[in-house]
Amino acid sequence: MQFIVTLQNSMFLDRIYRQGRNLQIDSSLNVEAELLDVSAAKHKLAVRPKKNHPKKQAKKSGDSERWLVRVVEDVQGGELCTRQGYVPAHVLKEKLPERDQTALAARRQAVVRELIETEEEFGRDIQQVVNRYMRPMDKATTPKAVFDNRELLFSNFKQICEFHNTSLLEGIKYYAGEPRMLGRALLRMEREFDKHVAYCRDEPRAQHLLKNDPVVSKYFKKPRSFDSRVPPASQKST
Repeated sequence: MQFIVTLQNSMFLDRIYRQGRNLQIDSSLNVEAELLDVSAAKHKLAVRPKKNHPKKQAKKSGDSERWLVRVVEDVQGGELCTRQGYVPAHVLKEKLPERDQTALAARRQAVVRELIETEEEFGRDIQQVVNRYMRPMDKATTPKAVFDNRELLFSNFKQICEFHNTSLLEGIKYYAGEPRMLGRALLRMEREFDKHVAYCRDEPRAQHLLKNDPVVSKYFKKPRSFDSRVPPASQKST
């Protein structure tokens, strides 16, 4: 049976082969066409950068997280010698017990209170300078050498005094309950501190005038009456 099937298949294939040899090609179906120039497309594909899709990475555990740390060792020849490297995060993260956190918060509050007290005392001191030295200079009895050099002698001291007794002091008091916000408050007042730069710039000229002008020197050596409108620096505010 298998032999008969194989013989029939061979005869069928032989017949197809002979028919194919006798086939005539129809010239009307011969269509001439130019091949498309795909060289530009191939070049574009060749130079196109491959898309690097981010691979999903498993979240690193706390033990595998590392922080970059730089250590300043010494200064040699005017240049800093440093070392840097990655340190496991768990070494740098210190978990304080609850009682230590309470003590740390108490220390922060103590620092803020001290900051407020010293700023209040400094504000009172510079206000006394304004009241006892700067305001009397506007009187008609003031020597001409002193009157003409008022701006040189004290520069923008009044503006500095006003800044410390208003904006700066009130800003510190406002964030006294949130010590972490004090830094931001000071940064917002960064431009206001430029007043101190201008005063320090003019101060050497004022010192030179005090030293070399006898009239000015004598004027400031006179004892000054105490201005009762502003409490003395030695008295703490209650």
